[in-house]
Amino acid sequence: MTGAPVQQKGFFAALFDLKFEEWVTLRVAGVLYVIILALLGLFGVVAFFSLLLDGGLSILFALVGVPLVLFIAVLLIRLSFEATVALIAVARNTESLKDTK
Repeated sequence: MTGAPVQQKGFFAALFDLKFEEWVTLRVAGVLYVIILALLGLFGVVAFFSLLLDGGLSILFALVGVPLVLFIAVLLIRLSFEATVALIAVARNTESLKDTK
């Protein structure tokens, strides 16, 4: 990379940037997180009602297990997104330090 600051490119230009000078992850992280939450919610509703209709011990898992599994899944996904964004922030800060030399 050169010492000049990198100009912001359009989304598709950044997506196909072969030098990896643009961060696409920060642009799509929020959208991906919402999509994943929606899919998890849909899965949770389907699993909940499927287990309720199954009867027996499945009702207990529907009431306790499904919410617990969904909570843990959301927590792990959120942590992974935050770690990725934090890593990019560190890379950006390190990049700016390199440019000052």
